[in-house]
Amino acid sequence: MPYATLADLTSRFGVAELRQLTDRELPAAGAVVVEVVDRALADADGVVNRFLGARFSVPLGAPYPSDLVRVACDVARYFLHDQAPTEIARTHYEDALAWLRSVADGKLPLVGDDGSVLPTKQTAFSTSAVASYPGQGAFGADFSQRWVSAP
Repeated sequence: MPYATLADLTSRFGVAELRQLTDRELPAAGAVVVEVVDRALADADGVVNRFLGARFSVPLGAPYPSDLVRVACDVARYFLHDQAPTEIARTHYEDALAWLRSVADGKLPLVGDDGSVLPTKQTAFSTSAVASYPGQGAFGADFSQRWVSAP
């Protein structure tokens, strides 16, 4: 399930804008082209997942925080503008990426609409990453002797 839907885009940007951005064939059909919207929403999900995947198990489960839906809408809208985004669409897109970056970096929590902070994924930490060898230090006596006696 995408983070944002056609209904979310419509409520934020209106049918007229979506029609203008998606009805690309000639002659124009005069309607919102759902396939174009779905592609932009899938692309927006990819962007969200690439950022949040560093910190969360993605895709996130529904219901999604309203901030995340807003960001997904702004990213999808930018993609819908294709080759000539408006200044507003570009600004909202850049703001969305900055928000995603802040969440991914742990500077902002991802907070659900109920006020709960979404849990981050657990990563296993192991202290056995460095192999131990016989002798002194982690690399053995031979290495330690050469290191210490190096000119």
